[in-house]
Amino acid sequence: MLIVTGYVQVPPSDLKAFTRDLADLAEAARERDGVLSYDAAVVDPSRGRLSVPGEPHRACIRESGHFAAPEAARLPASRMS
Repeated sequence: MLIVTGYVQVPPSDLKAFTRDLADLAEAARERDGVLSYDAAVVDPSRGRLSVPGEPHRACIRESGHFAAPEAARLPASRMS
């Protein structure tokens, strides 16, 4: 099992759109084979900081196609730091 955990930081002005896109990604990810859970929470809205407490996967994320999914494409790396 692989568990991904950490923080994501986006410009505060992008937080609302980012969390909306992230909710879509999480919903789609939870339906994929191998994804046991997918959660995130806003920790500090003034800094645009979110916590990703854990994403347990039965297999490697790369093998699951997680980052290649259309929902993931809406979360551009340029908005994250």
